[in-house]
Amino acid sequence: MIFGTVVGLCAFLSASYGAAQYGSLGLSFNDGYSPDTIYVAQNTPAAITSTAPSATPTAPSAASPSFQPMDPYVVPNNSSTLSSWTSALGTSPSPIGSNPKVYSGNMEQFFPETYQAMRRFREVTSVSYTYIPTGNKNDWNHFGINEFDIRMQLGFPCRFIPNSGPGRTGPGFFYIAPGGSLLWWDGPSSDDPPFSPNGFSATLDVGMTPQFNDVFSLDAWFRFGVFSDFNTINSNSLRYQGNLTGMFNVSQQFQIVAGVLYMDRARLKLLPTGGVIWIPREDIRLHLTFPNPKLSMRIYNTGRAEWWGYLQGDYGGGSWTIDGVKTDYNDIRIGAGVEFETLSKVGGYFEVGGAFNREIYSHGTAWCKPQNMVYLKTGFVF
Repeated sequence: MIFGTVVGLCAFLSASYGAAQYGSLGLSFNDGYSPDTIYVAQNTPAAITSTAPSATPTAPSAASPSFQPMDPYVVPNNSSTLSSWTSALGTSPSPIGSNPKVYSGNMEQFFPETYQAMRRFREVTSVSYTYIPTGNKNDWNHFGINEFDIRMQLGFPCRFIPNSGPGRTGPGFFYIAPGGSLLWWDGPSSDDPPFSPNGFSATLDVGMTPQFNDVFSLDAWFRFGVFSDFNTINSNSLRYQGNLTGMFNVSQQFQIVAGVLYMDRARLKLLPTGGVIWIPREDIRLHLTFPNPKLSMRIYNTGRAEWWGYLQGDYGGGSWTIDGVKTDYNDIRIGAGVEFETLSKVGGYFEVGGAFNREIYSHGTAWCKPQNMVYLKTGFVF
C-alpha cells in the first residue's frame, strides 16, 4: 500500500507539471542514501549573444561566490546563469557532488514565466533500470538482479534555512523526495537460507542545504523507508538513513567535501565520506570523492544539449527483509557511461561496467558470494 501510494503520487505529479530541473540537490539516492549537491561557478555575463550552452565562466564578477547551490525557484534571464546536473537516480549511491554544467543565455525565450512556475514545486522526476545477469545457474552462487526505480524531488521555500552569500536573496529551501523501487532476483538456488524472488522499497527523504556564506555550506538529509520482500514486513524492514556533508569552497574550481553516511545495512552501518571536487577545465569534472568517485569529460555540444562521457565507481547494493531476516546484497561497481542534458532539463544516461566483490550477507555472515558480473544501467530524468 505504501509503495502504491508513492508510485501513484509520482505519476500524478509527473503528469501535472512541466519540465523540471535539479535544484541545489540532486537525487542520486539508493539504499545507501546519497543525495548530490550541485555547486557551480556563476557570474553575470556582460552581454548575451547566443542561447546555446556555454562553458563555465572563467572570470567571475567580484560580487559572485566561488560556488553556490542553484536556487530551484529562480527564473533564468539575461543576467543569470542556469545550472544543474547530477548523476541520475538509481542503485548506485553518489553521496558527494556530481557533474555540474552551466548554461548561459536568455532562457526566458524558451521557457516563459508561466512555464517556469509549473516546475517549481516538482523539481525533478527520474526513473532508472539496473540489470545484472544471472550467470551460470549450475553454480549455486548465481544471482541476477533486475531493478526498476522511480524518484521525485519537491522543493519548498523556508525562511528559517540560511541562504547567505554574495548575490543570494530569498529563503533557503526544504526538500521532500518520495521514491520507490521494484526488484526481481534470480538465485541463489538454495532453500537454506531461503531467498525471495522479488522485493521492494518505499522511501521518503527530507533534506536541506543551508548556505552559511560563500565558503561553507551543509548538505543534510534524512530517509525513512520500508525495504522488504512481498512476504513479510516487520521491524527489520524499517530503515532510517541519513547523510551529513560539509562543503568548503576553496576557489571557483576547487571544493573540499567531508561528512558521514548512515547506511543502516546488516553488514555496514556507518561510512565516512569525503574528498575533493576539482574542475581544471570547462569540459572536465573530477569528483575525487569516497566512496563514489566520478571523472567526467564533455564529448559533444549540440547547442541545445550537452553530452558527457564518464568513469565512476560505486558502493552498490542494498538491504531488505528477506523472509523476516535483514539481508544485504553488497557489491563494488566500476563503470563507464554517457549522459546528456538538454536546455529543458530533460536528460538521460547509459552505463555499463563490472560488479565485483559481490555478496549476500545475513545472520552475521556472507553466506553467498556470487561470481563477478557485468552490469547495465540506464535512466531518464525530466
